Amino acid sequence: NALSSIICYATTPPTIAEGVFTCDSATFYINVPQDYIADYIADPYWSIYESYILAISDRSKYEIGDLVSYNGSEGVVFFVSETVVMLLSTDRTTSNWGLYGTKIGAEDSYNGRNNVIVAKEKGYFDSLPHFVWCENYGDGWYLPASGELKLVRSVYSTISETMTNNGFEGIDGYYRSSTEYGYFDALIVSLTSESTGSVSKNDIYNVRAITAF
Repeated sequence: NALSSIICYATTPPTIAEGVFTCDSATFYINVPQDYIADYIADPYWSIYESYILAISDRSKYEIGDLVSYNGSEGVVFFVSETVVMLLSTDRTTSNWGLYGTKIGAEDSYNGRNNVIVAKEKGYFDSLPHFVWCENYGDGWYLPASGELKLVRSVYSTISETMTNNGFEGIDGYYRSSTEYGYFDALIVSLTSESTGSVSKNDIYNVRAITAF
């Protein structure tokens, strides 16, 4: 079975084999000591897991449906475990995907941070309006991958109740993900049904940011 999480208390990154961890889950994260995150990210063997590395902390006070302020922006908790808390933004926008006819390689279905890294490394980020909007929502916020949106869908009723009870829009409908599907399409996910599909990058759909800490 695949690992669901890793907690590493070592202040010096341990030596590991290249590609030893398979990150095939939207909830897989690696926790390391706060003051040594930069050391892990700089390590040649750990650096490939940059998108999954978070600080060790006590996350037991959070529950699904909590309204939380993170880095100056508000979100609702849609997933919580010993190693990660994930928030969905209270604000939304609408946008196309951008770059119709160009395949940038943002194909991660589990961690949207990896798709952001690809977009930036290849110089496409500023041409992707929904990527930019999510990053501007607050430090550490990003456009979710399709698998992360499916996590939101699994607790839709709780999230929607928190949103509406606090004066925010509900989360009905289809939302754009950061997961690309070839040259002309990208994946969308319904938050109210089991529907997931690929649509033209030119089409306009809802967008919300998420963050993980």
